[in-house]
Amino acid sequence: MSSIEVVDTRQFGRPDIGCAYLISGRTRALVDAGPASSVDLVAAAITSAPVESLLLTHVHPDHAGAAGGLAARFDRLRVFVHTRGRRHLVDPSALNASIREWTGPLGPHYGDVLPVPAQQIVTLIGGEEIDLGKGASLEAIDTPGHAPHHLCYFERSEGALFCGDALGIRRGDLLIPATVPPSFDLERSLATARALAEYRPRHVYYSHFGRRDGSPRLFGEYARALVEWVETIAALRRRKPDAQIIRTLAADPRYRSLEDTLRQEFEMCVRGALHSLGSRANPVGGHGSETPGPARSPTDGVS
Repeated sequence: MSSIEVVDTRQFGRPDIGCAYLISGRTRALVDAGPASSVDLVAAAITSAPVESLLLTHVHPDHAGAAGGLAARFDRLRVFVHTRGRRHLVDPSALNASIREWTGPLGPHYGDVLPVPAQQIVTLIGGEEIDLGKGASLEAIDTPGHAPHHLCYFERSEGALFCGDALGIRRGDLLIPATVPPSFDLERSLATARALAEYRPRHVYYSHFGRRDGSPRLFGEYARALVEWVETIAALRRRKPDAQIIRTLAADPRYRSLEDTLRQEFEMCVRGALHSLGSRANPVGGHGSETPGPARSPTDGVS
């Protein structure tokens, strides 16, 4: 059996927005690291006993930004990542450029991503088991859609699914589809939600934010929210410019109460859905492409 603790990474300097999870068996593992700006906070949370493994769901800066800083402080730390994300840990220059391009006023909150030494990186493709001892182990699950290099992790003894961004952003009762640029893919996201439902988890642990009961309804709810979100944005873009689409959706009563930092994150999700829809000449297509839109990011194809 394992124990699971939440480590609030205080994303954007606020509580209850982003988190990592500390899992203890005979050894300890951390799922996700938070942004580079959170490295001191996360390091303090894991110094009471050694953490041997850092399991990244993906290399987006709010999840993997602190990985390089943690690897520098804990030289025995093994950093697990999808094989398609490895190069961005070894050389985060393109990732840092992507932060500047896509995050706008949120950029300074992320900090500068530092490299992870190649010898500390372990690559995954999905299907691997990371043994923590005392009956606890984590299965890596290949879960593209939010990003082509996204992984989730399932700890069977607790029925715990660590979903990263594969099942969206939860803020209280509010669900926001996690469709950030540059590589969101609707069809793969829907397939991932179906695949994760097959695990029948007792609990789902969101990186944004916290634990939920693993009801089968949760997976169908996210699939429906994704389709509605993309269809709504596709319909709006046929008659409105992008900036006006963002304003229109932000005025929806469901999202009106979002505070400034989360509103900016919300706007980034709108931009990612627009990017996935491709050029104006291709009104709905492009979901299967890793280079779907007119403006390529330095991390297109992996982020």
